[in-house]
Amino acid sequence: MIKKHLFLFSIILAVILALPLLSQQGEPRAKDPKSFAAYDIFIEANHAVAAWQVEIKYSKDSMRFVGIHGGDGVFSDPADYDSRALTGGRLILASYSLEGTLPEGRVRVARVSVFQKSKAFENATLHLQALATLEGSRINGTISIVKVVE
Repeated sequence: MIKKHLFLFSIILAVILALPLLSQQGEPRAKDPKSFAAYDIFIEANHAVAAWQVEIKYSKDSMRFVGIHGGDGVFSDPADYDSRALTGGRLILASYSLEGTLPEGRVRVARVSVFQKSKAFENATLHLQALATLEGSRINGTISIVKVVE
């Protein structure tokens, strides 16, 4: 008889102790600071751009790339990159075109999708490593990023 009461007491005690844990499961969690975001990469030059290369340095603990997409016009295909670099802290994107109407002025050359903590990509550094004309002459230009709002 004592064993039966001890057994029931153990079950009741286990249920009572488990109630707070069960009630926490239904509570909403604080919003996770990680999020998906997309950013457009723009290059601006005073000459027709046939080739470009951009280096992106970022905190591999704060973000990772989940997609590389094309830009506009002759750069509508996704840029070339090493897929192993998507999570390594340094990514190089590059593209070229030998045909079509080459862009001059400001052109969107790529869109990148990232999974990040807070606004990690906005803290990344972008460096325009190469910019060239159809004839292969180096030209000067600037690079900028714009967060895509959807």
